[in-house]
Amino acid sequence: MLQLPLPIVTSLLLVFLLLRFLVEFGARRKPLSLLVLGFYALQSLLVGLRWGGEHIPQATLAVTAAALPALTWGALGELAGHKSTRHLSFTLLLAFIASLLTYLAILASRSYLVDALSLLFYAGAALLLLVQAHKQGHAWFDRSPLGTLLDLKSLYRLAGALLLFSALTDFLISIAYEIARPQLAAQIVFSGNVILLALLAFAYLRQAAKRRAPEGKRAEEVAGAGEVHHANQDKTIKQRPVRQRTNAPVQSAEQLQAVLQKLRNALEQERLYCDETLSLEKLAAHLGIPARTISKAVNQLSGMSLPQLVNSYRLAEAARQLRQEQTTITQIMYATGFATKSNFNREFVKLYGVSPSAYRDEIDL
Repeated sequence: MLQLPLPIVTSLLLVFLLLRFLVEFGARRKPLSLLVLGFYALQSLLVGLRWGGEHIPQATLAVTAAALPALTWGALGELAGHKSTRHLSFTLLLAFIASLLTYLAILASRSYLVDALSLLFYAGAALLLLVQAHKQGHAWFDRSPLGTLLDLKSLYRLAGALLLFSALTDFLISIAYEIARPQLAAQIVFSGNVILLALLAFAYLRQAAKRRAPEGKRAEEVAGAGEVHHANQDKTIKQRPVRQRTNAPVQSAEQLQAVLQKLRNALEQERLYCDETLSLEKLAAHLGIPARTISKAVNQLSGMSLPQLVNSYRLAEAARQLRQEQTTITQIMYATGFATKSNFNREFVKLYGVSPSAYRDEIDL
């Protein structure tokens, strides 16, 4: 009778988390994201079947597992806005080389080399993801839509932690086999998956709690932003001519204040926040100011991050339209720069304490 080992349950949870992100922020033109979903599900299914007693060649597991770190890095880069053919080709090349090197090590009957390569691929990708998520002044996320930036960085950290945990688990399993303790290896696999499930559940619940938490400081900022006058302009900035960037860094408080004021003027007068694909890179090109300078000015002087600042204008405008206009909530959502209804509802409830529909109902009473 076919068993349902814990790795299969783990694969289902991983697939659920990644699918949830794709559904919330859009799965169109994301081939790497869909590919890595399939690879994670396949790999965990193969591991589960093998430990459940089915005959799955170890070489199959090792070759498919070797491709996962590169594919994970590429898929997250795709979600961060790196959708070029070059990025896709480079990711697939890295995955192919990793699988090929692993296969050649298996043909040469060098088990220690297979273990070393696995540790190198997983630990290397994990450290790269964690560095990209935490490094200050890093331009990797400049192309990311501001509405997804905070969730993207959390996803980078989670993926890096999972890959690092997998590398550690594989290392311990290889030691167990070296000392001729296969039962210990099985216990490590089981314990590792129990810990993995617990960590994933904790991360998911923690993120959900953070999304539900009220943000009074942001509410005050949005209330102030809601008083600005809005003209009826087109909501995208894609066709605007790109201005020449200024390369000289801004250091003084007065210069940073001027940058912040210029940004606020552009957001208020030109309604740049209504572009759902608005990113730091787009803002920098539009204002003619280096991206790092914009981030520095916002973080130091506004008490918010750039995504929070842009979101404050979006939510203020959404609330204004709910109070004064009779358009549908879906139309308001798209008109104010939100890409999905779930994200719009979540952010609105977080700020105002009620859903957009309930907010409108309260106004009508």
